[in-house]
Amino acid sequence: MNDLVHNNLIIQPSKQNKSKDPVYRGCLTVCLWLALACFVAYANIYGNGFIWDELDFIVKNYEIRSLLPLVKFFRSASTIPQRPVMSFSLALDYRLWGLNPAGYHLTQVLLHAFNTFLVFFLLFRLRGSFWATFFSGLLFAWHPVHSEAVSAFLGRSELLMTAATLVMLWAFLVHLQHSEPWSWMAYAFSLAAFGVAVLSKDSGVVAPILLVWILLLGRQAGAVAFRWGGLLLRLLPFVVLSLWYFHYRSSVVMISRTAWWGGGPWQTFLMMLTILWEYARLLFFPVHLSPWYITPVPAGFGDWKVVAGAFILGVSLLLIILFSKKAWLLCLGIGWILLALIPVSNLIPIPGSMMAERWLYLPSVGFCWGIGWLFSKGVERLKGKPFARNLTISSFGLIGVLMLARVWTWNTIWHDGERFYRTMLSRSIENTWAYSNLGDLYLEKTCYREAVRGYASTLFYAPRSSRALEGLGATYWSQGLNGDALWYLRQAVAIDTEFTQARYSLGLALVGAGDTSGALREFHWVLKKEPLNPAPNEMTGTLLLGTGHPKEALKYFEKALTMKPRSPYLRFKAGQADLALGQSNEAEWELLQALKCDPRFWQAYEALTVVYERQGRWREAEEARRKFLSHDSL
Repeated sequence: MNDLVHNNLIIQPSKQNKSKDPVYRGCLTVCLWLALACFVAYANIYGNGFIWDELDFIVKNYEIRSLLPLVKFFRSASTIPQRPVMSFSLALDYRLWGLNPAGYHLTQVLLHAFNTFLVFFLLFRLRGSFWATFFSGLLFAWHPVHSEAVSAFLGRSELLMTAATLVMLWAFLVHLQHSEPWSWMAYAFSLAAFGVAVLSKDSGVVAPILLVWILLLGRQAGAVAFRWGGLLLRLLPFVVLSLWYFHYRSSVVMISRTAWWGGGPWQTFLMMLTILWEYARLLFFPVHLSPWYITPVPAGFGDWKVVAGAFILGVSLLLIILFSKKAWLLCLGIGWILLALIPVSNLIPIPGSMMAERWLYLPSVGFCWGIGWLFSKGVERLKGKPFARNLTISSFGLIGVLMLARVWTWNTIWHDGERFYRTMLSRSIENTWAYSNLGDLYLEKTCYREAVRGYASTLFYAPRSSRALEGLGATYWSQGLNGDALWYLRQAVAIDTEFTQARYSLGLALVGAGDTSGALREFHWVLKKEPLNPAPNEMTGTLLLGTGHPKEALKYFEKALTMKPRSPYLRFKAGQADLALGQSNEAEWELLQALKCDPRFWQAYEALTVVYERQGRWREAEEARRKFLSHDSL
């Protein structure tokens, strides 16, 4: 008997002849072609910058600027604690690339290429033919719906979670097909990969369900035989790990009750069917893409999208029932799509958005497998008809080229913030997120009129938007209109007392109004939430220094400098605090560091003059005064 036996589990080896199979003979060639396909598809993303949420969890996230201690990725509110693997990967990127977005994009493409290899190898291990495996991998590499997951850094969690899920499945199959001790090493590796999957994104909890689905379908097709007792024992640790994750997540990030879409569970069920239709459309016809989807709640079961979703669900289940033996790889793909969509199907209402293209990254694996199987069967049936066979292959090749072109054009919307938000608004004129982000963008560029217009547009559609109120307050404060700024900022804080940016902006406005104690109160509140944020540390230190507390001020400047060590202004302020404490040597060192960071920072020369005079170094003092006066005259 050639079957490999593990206690109560049996898996039959592939019937293919490895010495003759082109996948085995040309495996390296296939991998190179798939890698090339991934890099060609995303060759135009390296000039894209940081936009949208990436500014918060990369550019302004000072937790990722060091790799240790590791526990901070599981606990800190400044990272994404329910996705510590994602946060740690961004910290690795920062160690390698700093804030150069091209390096982060390279990591995204490498992860996508790795997932493409796994899609190819896993289907081959499940006895897929050469054409089915290769075309599935190529389709996965070039599908336009993956553009968001690869081009936007927000998709990092999807890439990591999918990679870990596929590795888990592959390792579990290796566990079934090898004898000890390699078998149990593969099992332990599979369990570890599942842990990485759930810590990359919540959707990773569906991985054991996908594993059971593969084994059940394989058993129906005669590829896998097992006893339920042995399988359940091996699945038990995965269940325990899932329960631990939910406990961890609820302890770190409070799982709030999100309102049902439309008001109740029935409307949410109808919304699930609508979303199923929308996702099916995106998989089969990825033409009308959008960076943000706003789907109206259906009025009832008679809504055509609800009917379409119900039809797709019914046909999918019928195909699985009728063809689970004859076309088990096709049914595997269909079931994979439905099961992988469960976490993002709005069964539990998702806060913020109802659907996103990046959420299709894992479900699309099943789609690519199913289409790859259909393509291979079509090619096999036309073996004696060269013209029809070549026409079929050419047609699929043309579809591939069209998909590649769509990926290229869609990648460009993530080039910069303005293009991205304008694209959002072209898809939905009522998108308040886009208006607010445009306001932030214009405020940063000091285009105050355009910024006010963006925030005002948000308030037109969402009058109680604390984000827009904070933006208006910050805009008016930047123009010196302190009274208007205070009114809007207090409104924003009243609506959302936990909004740290509004509390910080309110502190700045209170400084302008001369209310030092009120400003310090707001900055201290922000620092309790974000202790490593350099901006409130800098402002707190500045206020304390100005009110005669240089010792306390120096502590805040030093904490800010741990995050921004090359800030000439912070070095200068730390030097001033040292000078006020009578620490001339420390003050000299800080001021020289400020000039090293920026030789044109002329205020440092003025302070150095005082330092040198106190030390009796009159020649250096005169030279520093001369440089200060030369800059001052300019």
